[in-house]
Amino acid sequence: MSSNVRRIPAMKPRAEDSARLPGAKDIRGVDGAFCFGPFRLIPAQRLLLEDGAPVRIGSRALILLMVLVENAGELVSKDELMARAWPDAVVDGSNLKVHIAALRRVLGDGQRGHRYLVTINGRGYSFVAPVEYREQKGPAARASVAVQPVCRFQAMAANTIGRADAVERLREALSWQRLVTVVGAGGIGKTTVALCAAQGALAGHARSVAFVDLGAVADPRAFHAAVGSALGLAVRGSDKLSAIVAHLREREMLIVLDTCEHVIDEAALFAEQVMRGAPNVTILATSRQSLRASGEYLHRLAPLRSPPESAGLTAAEALSFSAVQLFVARAAAGPLGFALSDDDAPIVAEICRSLDGLPLAIELIATRFDALGMSGLSSLLEDKRQLLNQSRRTTLARHRSLGAALEWSYAPLPRVERTILRRLSLFCSPFTLEAASALAQDNEINLGDVIGGVAQLVEKSLLAADVSGAVTQYRLLHTTRAYALQKLAEDGELEAITQRYAEQLPGLLARSHAPAGAHPSNKWRANS
Repeated sequence: MSSNVRRIPAMKPRAEDSARLPGAKDIRGVDGAFCFGPFRLIPAQRLLLEDGAPVRIGSRALILLMVLVENAGELVSKDELMARAWPDAVVDGSNLKVHIAALRRVLGDGQRGHRYLVTINGRGYSFVAPVEYREQKGPAARASVAVQPVCRFQAMAANTIGRADAVERLREALSWQRLVTVVGAGGIGKTTVALCAAQGALAGHARSVAFVDLGAVADPRAFHAAVGSALGLAVRGSDKLSAIVAHLREREMLIVLDTCEHVIDEAALFAEQVMRGAPNVTILATSRQSLRASGEYLHRLAPLRSPPESAGLTAAEALSFSAVQLFVARAAAGPLGFALSDDDAPIVAEICRSLDGLPLAIELIATRFDALGMSGLSSLLEDKRQLLNQSRRTTLARHRSLGAALEWSYAPLPRVERTILRRLSLFCSPFTLEAASALAQDNEINLGDVIGGVAQLVEKSLLAADVSGAVTQYRLLHTTRAYALQKLAEDGELEAITQRYAEQLPGLLARSHAPAGAHPSNKWRANS
C-alpha cells in the first residue's frame, strides 16, 4: 500500500492509530478522502463519489455518513448522531431513522453483498465496512477530484399533474428492464415523466444518473460527443461508441437519452451496445417513436384525462380530471389568479378536450387567461393559426409553441409521409385505411405508399390508431390536424384535396367512422 493510503479496519481502531488518523473524532475539515467499496468520501468538499461520479445525497444523510465513517468499527449512539446532524434543534428519533434509511439506499447497503451499516438495537449504529484514508496534498490533489466524470442531471420539471401512475409504472419497469423507452406525441410530457422516474430511481438505488439532451444535437454525427459530455468523458478517436461502452463497463448507473427521434438510428445502436457491454447500466429513453432496439420495453404515454361532454358539469366534477387540474393550476399562477367556478367548468372542459389533453397545449393556453379571459380563450381555439402560434419563454425551442413542437416532428418526415399527413388533415372524424387511401393516393403515391405511410405516422406519434374493433380506425389529434391543414394550404393543395374529399369520401366515411362531433373515447387516448 502506498505511503499516502491508510486502512481503517472495520473494528475499533487502536489508540495509536486514532492518534495518527486525521480528525479521528471530526473529519469535516479533512482534505483527504475516505474510501470504502466503490465510494470515496471527501469531507472538506462535502462530496460523496461512486466510481468517480458524484452521488446525490441529502445534507443530513451526508453528515451522518461522516460521523459514522470517522468512527468506523465503533458504536455511535443515537444521541450523538442527532446532536451532530441537528446541532441547534431538538428532533424526534424518527427523523434519524428516516435519514439512516436514505443513507442505506444511497450506499446500496445489503445489495450485491455490500454491507456498510449495522443497527445496534436501542443504542445506535456502526459503520462496519473497511475504510481507507487517502491523503490529497496541494492543488493537484483537488484537481484530481474535479476531473472525475460528472453525471449531469437536469432540474426537475414542475408539471407532474396527472402523471403519478405513469411515473410509478416507469420506476417499476426500470427495476427489471434495462432499456425503457417513453413514447408519445410532441408536448405530451415525455421528458417530465422520464425525469421524475429517473429521480425516483436515483433516490432508491446506489446509482448515478446522466441526462443526455439529444434535442440539442443538430447533426447525428455528434451523438456520441453529446453522450460523452453528459458522462464527463472526452470521446476521441474513430470508434467513439466502443470508448463509451468501455468507460461504462464497470459502472452502475442510469442514462436518460432525451428526445431520440431525430437521432433514432444512433440511439438504437448505442442502446444495444450498452446492453451487451455494460451489464450494470440502464437506459431510459424518450422519443416520438420506438428505438426498435433489442430488449426494448415500450411505455406509450397517454394524454391527460379530460371530462366527457356532459350537461351540467360542475367545478368539482371537472377537477377530478387531470387535464382540468393542470389548466386551473397554470391559470391560477398568473397575476390575477383563477378559481374554477361551475359556470366556467364546461368551458374549461371543452378547451381541454379540444387540446386533446396535451400538457404543453394546455399550459400555453392557460397562461393566456389573464390577457384573454375565459371567453377569449374559447375564441382562440377557433383560430387555428393563432392557436399554433401561442408561445412561451423556454430554453427548449421545440416547445416554445405548438407549431414549433409539431414542426419538430414534421420536418424530418420523408416527402411521401409529409404529403400523406397533409392530405389526411381533411378528416375531422375517425377514418379507415380504405378512406385514407382514397384521399391520399395520386399518380405519385400508390396504395402501398399509403399503407406504409400511415403505419409510419402511427409509429411516430403523429396519428392515433384504435385496433380494438373489426376494422382499425385512425384519427389526428386536433392540434396535429390544425398544423397539417395549414401545411396543406401552404403547399397549394387545399382546394384540390377538398374537392377529392367531397367527391370520393362521403360513402366511405358514412360506413366507417363514429358520429360527427363524438368525443374520442379512452381507447383513442391509450393509443395517442
